[in-house]
Amino acid sequence: MTGRYVDRAAVTPAYNAYQNRYATEPRESDKVLLDMIAEAVAGRERPKLLDVGCSTGNLLAHLSRRFDHTQIDLVGGDVSPSSLDVARQAAPYAELRHMNILDMRCPGEFDIIVANAVTYHFTDEEYGIALANIARSLKPRGISLAFEWAHDEPWQHLAIKEITPAHLQGVMLYSRPQAWIETATKKAGFAHVEFRPFNIPIDLPRTRREDGAVNTHTIKLSDGRRLSMRGEIYQPWCFVMAMKNGSGD
Repeated sequence: MTGRYVDRAAVTPAYNAYQNRYATEPRESDKVLLDMIAEAVAGRERPKLLDVGCSTGNLLAHLSRRFDHTQIDLVGGDVSPSSLDVARQAAPYAELRHMNILDMRCPGEFDIIVANAVTYHFTDEEYGIALANIARSLKPRGISLAFEWAHDEPWQHLAIKEITPAHLQGVMLYSRPQAWIETATKKAGFAHVEFRPFNIPIDLPRTRREDGAVNTHTIKLSDGRRLSMRGEIYQPWCFVMAMKNGSGD
């Protein structure tokens, strides 16, 4: 099971190139995430934050620019050594670790853990393991922040196999109901689960890449909202914020 996650690092070079586009200016979802992290940091004395699945360190670099390094301790973890090599240059104040979210071993170490666009490739079983590992790695009343596919149709679970020239063997995409995610999150030891759907504020044209990977584009609705599309697939991106139960809960 953990092997399937690690094997996804085979597409790392193309993904690293994609991430480089946002090394200086955060992508729109990361701007929201940075504000949510500021909310989570408020009132905590020098919290320790883990960005698990940090890739090339864009979010860590933006956090380094937003917060003085004496205000927050930053840690990044990723399964890809080549991504971590880039991250070390992008975020020199952060500690970088080779880490798999499905096999994390850092009990009670962190105040905040971020999983940014990580879990939408996971089966339900893998998703539950990731939640349990995040909960185990947080201090009591620590905050979990995730950016993932979560929709509000309560009974509909979607599992989509996407086959492209970039993924000839296919890659799985999972879209889950918010109600199911809330139940799974609380079962893992969290309370106060909050969903904030992400509506992208800019237009993205439809383009096709020579390597066969699928770019995101937008479709504008009559009410002004934009649908975020992965080729022919609607992406119900959503932020999920949850607080771990306290020691006395």
